[in-house]
Amino acid sequence: MGDPDSMGDSDSVQIAKHSLSDISKTAFAEEKRKLLDVIDKIRDIGGNLIPQLPRIVVIGNQSAGKSSLIEAIARINVPRDIGTCTRCPSEIRLRSSDGKWKCSISLRIEYKDGEKLEDVDTIPFSKKIVDPSKVEVMIRRAQLAILSPSREFSLFLKGNLDKLASLRELPFSRNVICIEVSGSGLTDLTFVDLPVPRKGIISSVQDPADADLIELIKSMVREYLIGTSIILVAITMRDDIDNQAAILEARKADPDGTRTIGVLTKPDTLQEGEEEQWLPVVQNLKNSLRLGYYVTKQPSPAEIKDGITFDNVRQLEQTFFGSTEPWSRLPPTVCDCLGTPNFISSLSLLLTEAIKRALPGITEKITSNLQLVKEELVSMPDGPSNNPVGDMLQLCHRAYTQLEAYASGARGCISLLQQNKATFRNFKYDVRATAPIFVPWTAQEMGTASKTRVYSEPNFLLEGPVDKSDRQVMGLDKVRKSIASEMTRELPFSVPFSAKVSMMHIPVKEWPGLVGHCFDHVVPRVEKLCDDVLQKVFSQFEHRPVIGLIRELVKDTLSALRAKTREALDILLALEEYPNTQNDHYFTEVRSKLVAHYQEHRMQLKRKAPEPDDEDSEDSEDSDCSHEPPTKQPPTKAQKTEAGRSSDIQKALSYLRRLPEYSRIQEQDLGKMLPEDPYTQEIVVMAEARAYFQVAYKRIIDNVPHAIHRMFIHPLAKTLYDALISGLQLDTPEAAEKCDDYLQESTEVVLKRESLHSTKNRLEKAKAELRLIGL
Repeated sequence: MGDPDSMGDSDSVQIAKHSLSDISKTAFAEEKRKLLDVIDKIRDIGGNLIPQLPRIVVIGNQSAGKSSLIEAIARINVPRDIGTCTRCPSEIRLRSSDGKWKCSISLRIEYKDGEKLEDVDTIPFSKKIVDPSKVEVMIRRAQLAILSPSREFSLFLKGNLDKLASLRELPFSRNVICIEVSGSGLTDLTFVDLPVPRKGIISSVQDPADADLIELIKSMVREYLIGTSIILVAITMRDDIDNQAAILEARKADPDGTRTIGVLTKPDTLQEGEEEQWLPVVQNLKNSLRLGYYVTKQPSPAEIKDGITFDNVRQLEQTFFGSTEPWSRLPPTVCDCLGTPNFISSLSLLLTEAIKRALPGITEKITSNLQLVKEELVSMPDGPSNNPVGDMLQLCHRAYTQLEAYASGARGCISLLQQNKATFRNFKYDVRATAPIFVPWTAQEMGTASKTRVYSEPNFLLEGPVDKSDRQVMGLDKVRKSIASEMTRELPFSVPFSAKVSMMHIPVKEWPGLVGHCFDHVVPRVEKLCDDVLQKVFSQFEHRPVIGLIRELVKDTLSALRAKTREALDILLALEEYPNTQNDHYFTEVRSKLVAHYQEHRMQLKRKAPEPDDEDSEDSEDSDCSHEPPTKQPPTKAQKTEAGRSSDIQKALSYLRRLPEYSRIQEQDLGKMLPEDPYTQEIVVMAEARAYFQVAYKRIIDNVPHAIHRMFIHPLAKTLYDALISGLQLDTPEAAEKCDDYLQESTEVVLKRESLHSTKNRLEKAKAELRLIGL
């Protein structure tokens, strides 16, 4: 919109003051007429997305001569008596024309029940009026129609006015009477005359109803005065300017006085000598306004009663200012502020310039709002369908496609599988942490060993982060006791298989909880995915009963899939209740390494040698970890001893390998040549229990994720699609009838679409009007 500060440039005012007397016949006037027509048409289009348009707003206290001023500008008579004074805004459009004089009246309905309407409705009220004397009566009738919103407007076109007045429902209204007048002798101009209560814009009243009414009108007046409106204030010279409520209201809306123009009325009522106090105001030296002040003389009540013509009024005005002091002796520049013709010419040009400045911003705002409305329409669901069954099937298939994309990890749909992968990795670590901790020492040996060494498992068993701080350690004493508790009729040196099973089953007892915890992390993700996809696909049914049915079908489908998945997981856990494996090679390999590892630690403990560096560092085929070599440090005394021992061992191995039966002997085999350890049986049981854990652990951490994906995620899309087809009865003879009901849009969606289309049409019409003037 245009800058209000520049609206009242002195150059503009001077151009207006020195304009041609017959400005309506110039090319400039033709351009001005087009601009006013476009703005008026856009205003009639209305709507919340139409930006504020430049306009002239006329305000004034009662008895300030506002009605006479309006009549002088429009050259029509308006209602004056107290019962029928302005009770709603009147927009008066004047157009110069070489044709015959004519007038039309319409009603612009912008409010209903106090609420602003999205769709502005402009309703023609009367036929073309060609007799100026009939305008005042028709304005009275139009005003009564607006003040009686529940009745047909046509009711007020005929009939006795007093009887019609008794039908009035409202004391005031925000809806607008549009009065369009064209003919010769008029200046192209559009302005709004605002209503005032009986006691002025601001009054002290006793009746609460009157107080509420006055506040309503004040609110409406402020709404019109904001923004870029040119404020025309009728100021009677019979009262001090600072005591007049209208000018006070104008100052609130325009504190800097950049948009306000003052029109001083009733100069002929001043007593001798009172004119001098008004001259500084007329000269804009006191209470200054950027647009200045004008002085006009309008007919007296007696002259109006006698039926004085508008032309005679102007002649009397010209004679008054030319022959009455102090007006007749004012300098020419001040004389240009005297008289209605000068004032009207200036006002017309000021409005035109304001429109020119505002048009680029108006065009940009309308264009951007139109684009936003089009985008919102595109984002809305399609309207009523001609093929409801096909459309419902298409929606179900769209849901299937999106869910299948997430279940398979298609491009751009990998979030579910990524999150599940992290859950399955944590599940692996949790199961790994249940591994039994076997220590190849007795309780007494542990007490001795704890002073010099800490037992650690061999490197080939370490896979990822494991917290064993709260795990129970099982030494040789406990293992021997466990074996003894299972002994029945076994021969010496025999270990009951039940004792091994009991030891192998220690970690497996914790797995059901871990499996359930893992699955419980996956389920909410899938539920949320289904909710998000269905919310997106079936968004148009958000406020329809069918969305409840769809959600119920989804809930039941997920519940059934959960039950099947838990059943599959229970089977996997049941399979682990009794030791069994076909992976003999891996079990045997790990068992042998653990036996050697445990025996070596016992040998070192007996020699009281330093803690071994885990000579069993070679990784088996399942090793997931690598270890960086330690930083090289100067050898300690213990390390030197160990190095000497290692040299002796290599010499011993060299001699033994010369014998055929020991040609392939390794260092870890040396322990087997020593006298049998009294805990050899327990060491073997420990090794077998720990080796079986490795077999079972690697099996469960694969099988559980596979089962969850295969039983819960993989069939999700297809199972849910089938449930929707069946549950929505899309495969029955009643499908068409059902789908008609399903696709019935909510009232909210229908109203929103209609509102958007209406707004789009209004904005397109406004844009079309702007194109007529090259914008």
